[in-house]
Amino acid sequence: MKKKKPFDIVVEVLDYKPMDVEDAIAELNAGKETFFVFNNSKTEQMNVLYRRYDGSMGLIQPQ
Repeated sequence: MKKKKPFDIVVEVLDYKPMDVEDAIAELNAGKETFFVFNNSKTEQMNVLYRRYDGSMGLIQPQ
């Protein structure tokens, strides 16, 4: 039986700045990634904006 190889994990350091959701959308659209991590200037919390499979965008934010 073959042993499963562990996944390689690439660590990226984020230097995120406070911005509103509209600016985060512009940043996501300007790049090639499928998600964008940012500090929401309105809520002062970290959020994740991502592109959904149907082409729309989703926003993950803590309660």
